[in-house]
Amino acid sequence: MFLTVCKLLSYVYHGRKILKHKKIHLVDGHWAHFGGVVAFILAKILSVKFIVTVYGTEPSLIFFKKYIELATDGVLTISNYTRSKLSRSAMVIYPLVDPNLFYPGKVSRSRKPYQISTLGFIRKRKGFDDLIKAFSLVARECSESSLVIGGGGDARVLKEIGRALGVENKVLFKDYIPDEELVEFYRACDIFVLPSIEEGFGLVVAEAMACGKPVVVSDGGALPEVVGDCGIVVPRHNAEILGITLIQLLLDEKKRIKLGEAARKRAIALFSPEKIIPRLESLYSAFA
Repeated sequence: MFLTVCKLLSYVYHGRKILKHKKIHLVDGHWAHFGGVVAFILAKILSVKFIVTVYGTEPSLIFFKKYIELATDGVLTISNYTRSKLSRSAMVIYPLVDPNLFYPGKVSRSRKPYQISTLGFIRKRKGFDDLIKAFSLVARECSESSLVIGGGGDARVLKEIGRALGVENKVLFKDYIPDEELVEFYRACDIFVLPSIEEGFGLVVAEAMACGKPVVVSDGGALPEVVGDCGIVVPRHNAEILGITLIQLLLDEKKRIKLGEAARKRAIALFSPEKIIPRLESLYSAFA
């Protein structure tokens, strides 16, 4: 606790040092926890408006809900799902995905064997355990298929699940993927999947969509909102349905192409800079 307070004060001190000679009219505290508290204190010191951007999966969001309601001049959320956890007064602005950075292109590998990919730091809510179980069904039908889990984290439990199901040699774990390698990571897969228990948005799904990839997601949190009717939504915690869905999609190239094309169009229509930046500037101007 003492170290946390010291860290908080240090961030506030250095933040004030950086901002005191700049013309600041508004502070947007991203994430409704530690960083948001630092931003709130800075806003009060500088006597400017304070808003907070809530992502929906913050630790202790219920605890911070009262702080969000009382201490802010406005609340932004990254999805309608996240907004539903707070209040009707919160405004929704989706995260930005640049289609000029994330776009379809040639891949360095052969189109076979089939590759299914997912991306995210390993934690329970990502549902990667369910994905490996689902992939064990895929491997029976599509023996040359592989599963790539990128993002890093402690993979020991997941590797044990893979060993128990006999697919340990078909599941590849990659550590953190640098920004400059993300596009190639998405392009290399035939299907991108995210079976999370809950997501406040699911940026990796939107990025894969912009790359023209067919996406399969769970019904966890905002994921159905992100993909709309341009992806496939399956029940969370249901490895069997997920596995069957992946098998059917792998064996139907025409459907994969159709879904990938529709996914990119949706990503451009909803998440592109031309869509997001004017809305964000307008909201910031209104608060300031």
